[in-house]
Amino acid sequence: MSQLRRSALALLIAALLSVVNGVAAFAASEQQQLDEARAEKAKKQAELEAAKATDEQLEAKVNEFKAQLAEQGPKVEAAKKAYENAENAVKVSQERLDRTAQEAVDRQELLNQRAIAAYKSPDTGVADAVLSAVDLSEAGLRLASMQRVIENDQVILDELAKVKVELEDDKKHFEAEKSKAQVAHDAQRSEYDKLVDLKAGAEASERAMQDRMDDLKAEVEALAKEESKIQATIRARQAEAEAKLKKQLESKPKPTGSNGSPLPDAGPPGQPSAHGFIWPVRGTVTSGFGQRWGRLHAGIDIAAPTGTPVRAAQAGIVIFAGSQGGYGNLILIAHGNGIVTAYAHLSSFGTGNGASVSQGQTIGAVGSTGNSTGPHLHFEVRVNGSPVNPMGYL
Repeated sequence: MSQLRRSALALLIAALLSVVNGVAAFAASEQQQLDEARAEKAKKQAELEAAKATDEQLEAKVNEFKAQLAEQGPKVEAAKKAYENAENAVKVSQERLDRTAQEAVDRQELLNQRAIAAYKSPDTGVADAVLSAVDLSEAGLRLASMQRVIENDQVILDELAKVKVELEDDKKHFEAEKSKAQVAHDAQRSEYDKLVDLKAGAEASERAMQDRMDDLKAEVEALAKEESKIQATIRARQAEAEAKLKKQLESKPKPTGSNGSPLPDAGPPGQPSAHGFIWPVRGTVTSGFGQRWGRLHAGIDIAAPTGTPVRAAQAGIVIFAGSQGGYGNLILIAHGNGIVTAYAHLSSFGTGNGASVSQGQTIGAVGSTGNSTGPHLHFEVRVNGSPVNPMGYL
């Protein structure tokens, strides 16, 4: 294949590479906008998942996402490197294309100049050149030189004509190759996008999950700090409340009702458990009773929207209704036999200190006061001041 044909084919190949990699070579601003949109989407999804997850699930999720990051990170970097290599190949091809194009322009310009010169000086032909020679030797040299110029020009014209024909013949072939390359590129682009989305999602999820775990740790720490105060309150008021409760049971008086603001009707209470308790609110238990990060989580957390009515788990006497540090708005109800239930993070009160409440009576509303990770009811059962697992009573 001639040099000119090779140059023309190189031109087409360079153009093909440019088309194939055009989609991959995002503009900086477009790539930035895409990354920001992906990050925001992943962040919102992660926040939603974190809000729904239990604390045990959170720890498992964080470990899972860390593993995903460790696995996907190198893959994304490899894909990025592949695109960088492709961009370099396009750059090299473009440089070759520019050289080839300039060569074609130079040759065409040479032919144009000769044509113009011949048009302006039509008398300077072969005959004139020969006749103006001093002798036969000079005339022969002039004739041979002009013949070579004419032959060279003709070769260039013939070569250009051949290349045009050959390029037309090869056009269909290159179009097919371009289609195959485009399909392969689209598949690679799709896979790369999936990797980037997965990595962004894993990073956002890990941050959201870790933030929620930190919030839960802070909440457990804050509640633990109030332990001595809660026990002191129970010791100071439980005996009096139980004596009052005993008299009420003997005379069976009606509950004293609410000393707080009116609240929505809680609806019919659930069936009492074998221990005679009902669920104070219906919802998902997002954190159970037990040790958390070196501290005792003294109750269970039940997720529910803000304002959801909270019921008394059993009839009793309210021995505390007020704000209590990390517990936020708190109600303590004594039920007799040393048992006290606690209802924390309330958004509002439906009863007050010293009030008698019946089982299922609305005593407050779900909220997120105090040190809280979001709207939920922190519910405790205490026996003689010490916390026990509420699930054994519900």
